[in-house]
Order: sequence, then structure tokens, then C-alpha cells
Amino acid sequence: MTKVTGTKQRNGTYHFNIPIPAKIQHLYPAKTSGKVKSVFDGTMKTSDPKDAERQVRAQKTIMDRQVADAKRKADQDRIAATLDPTDARLLAELGGIEGLLQAIKEQRSIAAITMAG
Repeated sequence: MTKVTGTKQRNGTYHFNIPIPAKIQHLYPAKTSGKVKSVFDGTMKTSDPKDAERQVRAQKTIMDRQVADAKRKADQDRIAATLDPTDARLLAELGGIEGLLQAIKEQRSIAAITMAG
């Protein structure tokens, strides 16, 4: 069998062997112990190296997105922590930073329509 990065080979079948970034390990609890895992594992149910590479890339893409989401959430929490309680409550009602950005876009559209007509 051809060696594929991010896999192990057992009994002619590829199995995931991808390190899980520390920031998102809490998203991958071990099934039996309830502790977090540091390596994403499990069978790919394939012996095709190209399919194994595709599955590894897909899983790494998911993990990259999860890391980016965790970083964005940490940044949002840090910003919200600097607000006084009233402003923090308003920000939460708007749906956080992303909701605030959406509200600003909507207000800009309303202002443009008002000014034009």
C-alpha cells in the first residue's frame, strides 16, 4: 500500500491519523473515557490511496475551519469583555459582533434608500 500522510494502514485499509489542534480538541471527545483526543482516528473504509488523500484533505479543511471559528469566537469574547454591561447586553441582543456587522449593513442600505428617494 502507498503511504498517505495523515493515515495509518491496518489490514489493507487506510485509517485516519491526524493530529487535532489544541484549540479544538474539546470538539473531539473520546467515546469511552470522555477525555479529549489529540489525534483524529478511525477507519476510512478504503484501500485506495487517492480516496484516502481526499478524505484526509477534507478532514483537515474541517479542522482548519473549526480553528478559525474558535479564534474568531475568542476575539469576539475579548471585545465583548471590554464593554460595560449595558453595551454587552445590547451586543448580545444583536447576535454578537457578526450580528452588529449585519445591522450596520442593513442601516447603510436603509440610509442609501432614504437619501435617494
